[in-house]
Amino acid sequence: MKPGFHKVEVTYLNVDSMGYQDTFAKAADQLTLWAEASHTYVLRAERNPDAYRCWFVDKGMGCNQECLTPDNYVKMYLKNLVVAGC
Repeated sequence: MKPGFHKVEVTYLNVDSMGYQDTFAKAADQLTLWAEASHTYVLRAERNPDAYRCWFVDKGMGCNQECLTPDNYVKMYLKNLVVAGC
């Protein structure tokens, strides 16, 4: 992504596996972002009782890209777990 102002369309899908039936929740939003050169941005989301809220977190320059692999991203940002080296 080039530096500057961007509009980003985000679709968030959540699957709750509780009991005998899965519950699916989906949200779409358009986020705005002012991107700085060489910075890494991480998408975060939280579920409120009636809606999702999505936003970007600026991780700055020099962010360990290994922390953003699918497995580590899920552990760190979606499950709030500590990942060594990240």
